[in-house]
Amino acid sequence: MSTDSGSTVKRWLRREIIVHHIHGVVESFGRKRKQKEGTKVATHEEKREEFRRLLLDAAKPFVLQQAERFVSEVELFLASGLNIEAYDKVYMQHLAGMSTAAK
Repeated sequence: MSTDSGSTVKRWLRREIIVHHIHGVVESFGRKRKQKEGTKVATHEEKREEFRRLLLDAAKPFVLQQAERFVSEVELFLASGLNIEAYDKVYMQHLAGMSTAAK
């Protein structure tokens, strides 16, 4: 295995570990929410804040100072109802529009 392919594999593994870790946190949050359905009624805002806090804690070791932005992006993605390809397309169009407007 060449050095380039070795570093590619390392980057891929790191990304996969991060994705699975964060996905696990999101899944766990969903399961806990379902278990709590019959107990104390949490407001939408309380649920949102709990989700953001859990996601922030899960993401911090990987994205460090970008964690708040990452959490906001995940929240926007989930609220959009789009799949990742559609979301990326809309996001890229938005970025292109911003760069055009800045000129």
